[in-house]
Amino acid sequence: GFCDHKLHDVLIAPGTADLTADVDFSYLRRMAQGKVASLGPIKQHTFLKNMGIDVRLKRLQGGSYQRNARQSKPFASVVAGFSELAWQ
Repeated sequence: GFCDHKLHDVLIAPGTADLTADVDFSYLRRMAQGKVASLGPIKQHTFLKNMGIDVRLKRLQGGSYQRNARQSKPFASVVAGFSELAWQ
């Protein structure tokens, strides 16, 4: 992943780095042509909502974490990240 435009181990501090992937979409298109149906691109927030990101946040806000965790900086970071990704 990347953090502050530098390579960063995403397991050192989860949630603090951007995950990236180098995908050869031309290759995928050639390999899939005539074999799959494409539904076209969708926006990131639509994909995340379809995958249940809002349900996951509600579970995190609920009883699965201690009450003081909801006041912590890491939890606030999760909520801010959710807002940035899912409500654009």
